[in-house]
Amino acid sequence: MTEYVSLGATVKDGFKPADNWVSNGIKWLDDIQEFYRERVTLEKEFGTKLQQLAKKYQEKRIKRTSALSVGDNPAMTPGSLENASMTTWAKMLDDTKEIGSERVALSEELRLHVAEATKALGLKSEDFRKRHEILNGKLIDLRDKTYGDLRHQQKKYYDVCGVLEKSRQSGKQKNIERTTIDMNNAKNSYIVAINCANGHKRKYFHDDVPMILDSLQDLNQVRVQKLDLIWRKATELERNCLARQSQHLQSSDDAVVRNLPQLDTNMFIQHNSPNWVEPNDFGFEPCPIWHDVAELAADEPSRIYLQNNLTKARRELAECKAFVDNKRREIAGLERVKQQYVDNPTAGPVEDVLNSLLYAKTDLVAQDNRRNVLEFEVATVTQVLGNIDAGTTPHEFKSTTFAIPTTCDLCHHSIWGINSKGVKCKLCAYAAHKSCQMKVPANCTQVKGEKKGGGGGGAGSDGVSLGRTDTAGSNADSIYGVGRGRPSAGGDSDDEDGASQHSGKSKSHRGGLFGLGRKASGKGSAPTSSSPAAAAAVSTPVLYDYTPASAGEVAIKQGQSVTVLEGDDGQGWIKVRTTGGAVGLVPGGYVQDPQPKASTISTPVRPSGVRNSRTSSMTSMSSANQATAGGKKAGPPVAAKRGTGTANGGTPTSAAAARAQRQVRVLYDYDAATAEELSLRVGQVLVLLQDEQGDGWAKGELSGRTGIFPQAYTEKV
Repeated sequence: MTEYVSLGATVKDGFKPADNWVSNGIKWLDDIQEFYRERVTLEKEFGTKLQQLAKKYQEKRIKRTSALSVGDNPAMTPGSLENASMTTWAKMLDDTKEIGSERVALSEELRLHVAEATKALGLKSEDFRKRHEILNGKLIDLRDKTYGDLRHQQKKYYDVCGVLEKSRQSGKQKNIERTTIDMNNAKNSYIVAINCANGHKRKYFHDDVPMILDSLQDLNQVRVQKLDLIWRKATELERNCLARQSQHLQSSDDAVVRNLPQLDTNMFIQHNSPNWVEPNDFGFEPCPIWHDVAELAADEPSRIYLQNNLTKARRELAECKAFVDNKRREIAGLERVKQQYVDNPTAGPVEDVLNSLLYAKTDLVAQDNRRNVLEFEVATVTQVLGNIDAGTTPHEFKSTTFAIPTTCDLCHHSIWGINSKGVKCKLCAYAAHKSCQMKVPANCTQVKGEKKGGGGGGAGSDGVSLGRTDTAGSNADSIYGVGRGRPSAGGDSDDEDGASQHSGKSKSHRGGLFGLGRKASGKGSAPTSSSPAAAAAVSTPVLYDYTPASAGEVAIKQGQSVTVLEGDDGQGWIKVRTTGGAVGLVPGGYVQDPQPKASTISTPVRPSGVRNSRTSSMTSMSSANQATAGGKKAGPPVAAKRGTGTANGGTPTSAAAARAQRQVRVLYDYDAATAEELSLRVGQVLVLLQDEQGDGWAKGELSGRTGIFPQAYTEKV
C-alpha cells in the first residue's frame, strides 16, 4: 500500500501552487466528459448503421435465396427453397443486427453512467475548491490585520520618542516626566504587539496553511477516487456489452459449423435432377444427290490418303499422349496437395493449389480432346483396313515457296503463281502442291533426287527426275542445308513458318538433315549422307573472332569455316575442327550453325521435354551483333565452360551469374515417377536451368542432380 504523505506538512506556504494543481485536475474532468460524450455519439451511430446494414442485406438475401439455393429454373421445387448457406447467412445477419442494438444500448449507458457522472463530479469538486479559496483569503486577511497592528504600535512608539526628545531639548522637567511615562507605555504596547504578531505568524504557517493544504489534498484524492469508480463503471458497461455480443457471435459460429459444404450441393441436385437422356450418336447421312453407304472407301487412292492420315495421326497421337501423361501426373500431385490443405487448412493456402490445378487442367483439356479424336481416328481406320501404314516410308514434307516454275511430282501440274505454295520432302526432294500432299504414296527413297512416282493426275516415274526443277531444288539444299530458310539464286525457299509434315521428329534427327551437302549431278544422283565425302564437305561459317582462354579451346577467326563435331550440351560450348585440323571447344554462339551433322557425330541425348540449346545459342549470337571500334562484330557473352563456373581465364561469366540468379522455391511436395524426374520437398531451393516449354515440365538442378520437375509446383525466388 502507498505511504500517506501530507501535503500541508511538506509544502510550506504552498496554497497557490496547490490550488492551481487541484484546479487543473478538476478542469481535466471536462476532457474526460467530452471523450465519453463523443464515444456515445460514435457508438450510437455505429450501432444504428450496423442495424441498417443488416436490414439492407436481409432484403437482398430474400431476393436471392431461390436462385442461390435451387438455381434460376429448378426442375422441381419440393420442400424449402433456402439452402444451408442462405440459412447460415440469415442467422449471421440477425446476429449482426443484435450486435448493432447492443452498441446503441451501450451508448446510452455510457452517457448516463459515465459522461453525466463525470460532469457532476467536476461541478462538485470545483465548488469545494472555491470554498478553500475563500477560506484562504480570510486567513490572509487575519494575518495582515495582526501585521498592521504591529506596524501601528511601532509608529506610535516612534512618535512618543520624538516628543520626549523635544521636551528634553526645551528643558522643561515637568513635560519630560509626563512624556517619559507615555513613551514607556507606547514601548510596552509595541513589544506586546510584536509577540502577538509572531504568535499569529507561527499559527498561520504551521496550523492554518497546512490545514487548508490538507483539505485541498483530500479534495483531489476524493476526485481521483470518484473518477476511478466512473472508469470502472465504463469498463464494466463495455465488458457487459461485449459479453452480449460474444453470445451473438457464438450463435453465428454454431450456425457456420452446421453449414457443411455438401448440403448446398445436395439441395441443388435435389431440385435439378430431371430424367436426362443422352443425345443419340451421330450417323452417316449420304448426300441427297449421291447414293452412298457408311463404309470407308478402299480403292488405291483412298488407301494412300488414309495411309498418310494414319501415319500423321499416329505420330501426333504419340506427342499428345506424352503431354497428357505428364500433365495428368502433375494434376494427380496437385490433387494430393489440395486434399492435404482441405483436411488441414493451416497447412497452406488451398486457393493457390486450386488455381494451379485449374491452369494445369486448362493446359490438359485441349490436348486430351485432341488425343481422344486421334485415337478414334486411328481406331476407325485400323479396324476396317488394318495397319496399312506398316512397312511404309513416309515423306518428310515441309512447306516451301517455289521461286521458279516447278512441276508437281504427283499431278505433274506447275506449282507457280497463285499455286506457288507447295511442299517438298526434306529427304528425297519430292515436290507437290499442298492439296496433293496427302495423296502422295508413302514410298520415300530417303535419297535426295531419287523420287518414286505417285499415282496422280499423270503416270509418274519411279526413276530419278532429270528436269530443271529437281536440279534447282537440290542445289538450294546443298548450299544452305535443308530447313535453313535461305534460297539460292533462282531456287526455291523454305517458309519460316512452315513445318514438317511429321513435326514430332527429334532435333537430333533434324540436325542430321543439315549435313546433306550434296550437289546434284547431271544425272540427278548424289552421294548419300553417310559417305565420307559428304561428311568432309560439311562446314559452318565463323561469325566472330575467339581467342582461347584455357586448355582444350581452339582459336577461330571471323570468315573461316569450321566443322561442328559435338553439339551444345546446354552450357553454350561446342566442339569443332578448324580447316587447319585443330580440334577444341568454342562458344556455340560464335558460329552460324552450332549443330553437329548426322554424318559425323550425334547430338547429346536430352531428357524429354527439354528443348535443344541451339535456341539459346542463336539468341545470344543475335544479341551480340554490334560493331566494335575496329569495325568487327563483338562476340556474344561466353558461357562457363563445361565442368567450370568461369570463362576466359577464370573470371565469372554473366551466364554463370544469371544461372545463379535463376532459382525457384518448392511450394508442394512431389515424388519422382521416373528416373529423369526430381523429387521435391516444400521449402527446397533449386536452380532453374530451363523453363517449361508448353508441357508444364521444367529442367533444374537440385543437390548436384539434374532432372525435370513440374514448374507449377515452384515459385521464383
